[in-house]
Amino acid sequence: MHRGCIGRTGGMPHPGRSEGTPYHWHVRWWNPRSMQEIHKISGLTHRHPLAQSACGIYVSIPCHILDDETIPVSVHDGVEKASAWYGRHRRFLPIVGAWKDLVFIAQRDEASIRSGGYVVETLETALWSLLRTENYEDCLLKCVNMGYDTDSTAAVAGGLAGLYYGYDAIPQEWVSLVQLLGCPQAN
Repeated sequence: MHRGCIGRTGGMPHPGRSEGTPYHWHVRWWNPRSMQEIHKISGLTHRHPLAQSACGIYVSIPCHILDDETIPVSVHDGVEKASAWYGRHRRFLPIVGAWKDLVFIAQRDEASIRSGGYVVETLETALWSLLRTENYEDCLLKCVNMGYDTDSTAAVAGGLAGLYYGYDAIPQEWVSLVQLLGCPQAN
C-alpha cells in the first residue's frame, strides 16, 4: 500500500512532466478537460500524439495507486482507462496500437525490454521494472541496470514507485547523497 507521494521531474518528452501532480489529476481525473491539460503540459516540449499518450497513461496509473489499488491492478486499470480514452479520439487512433500490449508488460522476458529513450521503450521499461520488483530500491536498480536511457526511465519508474511505496522507502543513503549535492527538494 502506498505511504506517500514524492515528486520528481525527468528529462524526456514524457510522463515525467506530469509527475509532481498525481493528487491534482486524481481529484480531477476524467473531467472533460483532464486529458487536454495533460497534453498541453507535455506539448510544451513534445506535441506528438505518441508522447502525449504516454503522459496520459502515466498520469492514469497514479490515479489508481491513490485509490489504494495494488501496483499490478493500478498499471492494468490505468493503461486500460487511458487506452480506451485514446481509442475514442481520432487524433490518437494512429498511435493507439503502440500501447496494445502494455498491460501485459510484466509477462515479457527481460531480453525483450529495451530502454532506448523512445517514449514507448521508456514507459515499457519503467512499468516492467515496477511490476517485476517489490520495493522502491529494487525497482530503481532494476530500471537503471537495464542501461541505455536510464535517467528518464528511472524518473518514470521512480515517480510511480515513490508514490506507491512512499518517501520512507527511498534508501537513506540515496537521500543523503542528494542532500549532500545540494538538491533543495531532498530536504
